[in-house]
Formats: sequence, C-alpha cells, structure tokens
Amino acid sequence: MSNRIHLLEIGADSFLSNDNHRRILHKERRLNLSKYVAMYHLVLYSDHFAKGINIEREQENLIVYRIGCFKYLVPFKVLQVAFSIFKKNRIDLISAVDPLLCGFLGYLLKIAFRVPLNVQLHFDYFSSYFWEDQNFLLKLIRKQCIKKVLQNCDSVRAVSSAQKRFIENKFRGIKVIEIVPTPLDTALRNLQKIDGTICDKYRSSIKTKLLIYVGRLEPSKDLNTLLKAMCLIKDGYEDVKLLIIGIGSKEGDLKRVSKEMNLEQYVVFLGSISNEKLFSYYCGCDVFVFSSKHEGRGTVLVEAGLSKKPIVVTRFSSAQELIVDGETGFIVNIGDYKTFAEKVLVLLNDPQVAIEFGYKSYEHTLKMINSSNNIEYLAKLWEKTVEVFNRKTIKNFKTIL
Repeated sequence: MSNRIHLLEIGADSFLSNDNHRRILHKERRLNLSKYVAMYHLVLYSDHFAKGINIEREQENLIVYRIGCFKYLVPFKVLQVAFSIFKKNRIDLISAVDPLLCGFLGYLLKIAFRVPLNVQLHFDYFSSYFWEDQNFLLKLIRKQCIKKVLQNCDSVRAVSSAQKRFIENKFRGIKVIEIVPTPLDTALRNLQKIDGTICDKYRSSIKTKLLIYVGRLEPSKDLNTLLKAMCLIKDGYEDVKLLIIGIGSKEGDLKRVSKEMNLEQYVVFLGSISNEKLFSYYCGCDVFVFSSKHEGRGTVLVEAGLSKKPIVVTRFSSAQELIVDGETGFIVNIGDYKTFAEKVLVLLNDPQVAIEFGYKSYEHTLKMINSSNNIEYLAKLWEKTVEVFNRKTIKNFKTIL
C-alpha cells in the first residue's frame, strides 16, 4: 500500500484521568496507523489535559496536538489549531472520530478547505438507549448534528454490519461505507501471554465458578442489571463470584449498591487491568457476562470469544453478529435480569455445555476476524475516500466546462 495520505484527524480523549492502560493502547494503535499514511496530524481535546495547546511529535510522520481548555471554547480552539495545520501542511483528508462535535468541526473544515471528510462511528448513535439520559433540547441538537454531518461526509467507518445497514438505508448519498472494527493486533498478541494462575486467588475451592465483566463502569453498561442478576445467581449456584474489571464514573455507586444487596462476598471490583494481563482474566473465568444497553462493536465479546468462553449478553445492535444465541452463548433482552440469571445458571450448572459453547464461541469469533480487523484496512478506507472524492471533483469540473 502506498503511503500517500496526509491526514488530519479530530478526536477526543474521553478516558478518565487515571485510565492510563487505555491511553497506552490507543497510543500504540496510532503509532501503528502512522506506518500506513504519509503524514498524520491528530488534534485531541480533553478536560484532563493541561490548559493550552501542547504539540508532540510522537513519530517522524505523527504529530499530536493536545488541547485543554474550558469546554465551551473547545470548538474554537480545535478550529484554530486545524486552520494552522492546513496553512502550513498539505492535507488530503479529514477524519472525525465521532459524528457529533468532531464530525461537525470536520464538516466546517471540509467546507473551508474543500477536502473530503471521513466519519468514524465507534458507538451505536442510532439506538434509543444512547439518548435516554439526555434532555430533550440537547438530544434534538445532537441528532440534527449527526444528520447534517452524515449527509455531507464522503465516507463512513462503521464498526458492525448493523451500523452499515442502517447508514446505507438512511443516508444513501454516502459513496463509501466500510466495516472496520477496532483493531485486534494487540489483543491477539496478548492472547499468547496467559498466566493460568491469575484467577486462582478468587476461588475458595475447585468448585468455585467465576463470572467476569470487562468494560467501563458507566450508565450505558447497565451494571445494575448485572448486580440484580447476581442476587439470583448466587442463590442458584452455591459458590460463584463476579469479577468486575474497569473504572468509570459509576464505580462508587455500584460498590454501594453491591453492599446494599449483600453481594460483597460475591462481587469483586478489580479496577483497571493492564492490556497485557487482561486475557489471563478472560481465560481464567468460566462465563463472560455483559449487560450493556448499547454498543458500537462490543470488542470485549470478541476478546472473550477468542478466550474460548461462553457469553451471556444483552440484545444491543451488534450482539447477534457476535453471538450465536443458544450455541456460543445467550442473548437476553436489555434490563431482563431474571432471564440473564437463568442463562448464566444454565452454563454454571452444566459444565459440559459451557465448554461446548466456549469452543463454538472461539470458532465463530475466528470466522469474523479478517483483514477488516487490521489497522491497515482503516488506512485503505481513507485512501479510497480520497480517490472517490477526487474522481467526483474532476467529473464535476468537466461538467462545468
């Protein structure tokens, strides 16, 4: 692949200030991605950055511009930095990591500099659950923003087939729509470094069963449903524990709820785990559980499948793409903690079924992993976007002549 693209990407560092493991992972991904482009300018904004504009050259062809400021000034600061980049550098493509603020700013830059715009969809912006905690006016503004951005972008990176189908039906003018899930390069590498004893300390006996959740501790993950299910699971299986891996804004509330439900001896909050150790926990558990209301891709389900684990998950948009209900795991309705508990108990009380589900989960996941999981595929999408845009521009110019 020729490294022709000079890229300007607009993104947001939305991690908690102490979420260093995920920051390291994202840095590794952009360093890998820089191998496939000629020049990579990344404009990042965050509440956690020091005030001002900090510029760092992470590679010869990768420059990161970190913006920290009062949140209402973010759009102006991002545009200020972006305009400066355009004045001093060749830019072939703008990529926005979301269709909201990043996408809208990318749209304004597209108009100003007549450069194609790629929009990335990492979340399920089309699920009603995505909008349920927002007030009416803010929801209306954001939905109109998404509509405007997607109507005027040149390509879309979807992370699931459900997303792609929706975009194709709703926004027919987009020329290039590709499924490019979160890269698994790091995950596959860490899968080779398993510590088989890492979960032993959580087992009181050989009969102890371990459930594991991996993800952010945020409202969208609906961990209250998981804790309610745990109340029933512990009554249906005498020796079981739930390991919760992750950090988030709801960590304190969830620990309080767990205590109120008398689950302290059954639920263990492990906080943030390094990427290198994470697969040791996947492989050390008996069942992977995930109660989210909405997901873009659900990468943790792919990781659990690669670890040969049966999975119980809620019915978000991409769940049926990742899980074969009744064969690799179970899919239950969102918020249905009783059925969730029943399906987990099926797997706990019948170890042979759990093992069979785990192997089928592994086989199904392997079938889904192809070149679209490679960082190079995202770079190919960007190159294709520029090519289509240039052909369209030449055609329009000839029409005018």
